[in-house]
Amino acid sequence: GGADQTYTYQEEGVYEPSLIVAYDFGRTDTFTTIINVLPTLEASFEVEGELCAGSPITFVNTSEDAIGSTWDFGDGETFQGVNPPAKTYNRPGTYEVTLTVVNPINNCPGTFTQEIVIPDLQASFEASNSVICIGQTITFNNTSTDAKSYRWTFSDGTNVFNSLSASPEWVFETEGINTVTLEVF
Repeated sequence: GGADQTYTYQEEGVYEPSLIVAYDFGRTDTFTTIINVLPTLEASFEVEGELCAGSPITFVNTSEDAIGSTWDFGDGETFQGVNPPAKTYNRPGTYEVTLTVVNPINNCPGTFTQEIVIPDLQASFEASNSVICIGQTITFNNTSTDAKSYRWTFSDGTNVFNSLSASPEWVFETEGINTVTLEVF
């Protein structure tokens, strides 16, 4: 069917495709060539570090024979080399990170893409009461978004106490203004 034909070989190896042309009432002519399909490299990488806006993360190239490596971090930044320096995403979002490795012998590329999600951490909470009596329990309802761990700090002006609970209860033992701080990670 037609003058131009295409075919994609899925496996490496040596192939001998033939073109058979029929003409003049049953006469044929055959042309055969050899095509050597070379292997591509399997690109792969791992991500190390805390996926938070403003925190550096490390991309580790785990590709075999990763000599010619090109990185695209999905935010307009690229890097040429096996392992890039630590990368920091300053804004929450989803980033498609692509690593392309090239076999130095045959220039056949291999590509691996992974989505990196930098969550939009928002610390927030509600207190069951804003005015309480000494020794009365107050409950803090955590309304934070995208957080996986929490650190609460309770201060009565003299002492500082911490809690790692998602939504702690607390009893203040001194009168006055008490400060409550929530950090999310």
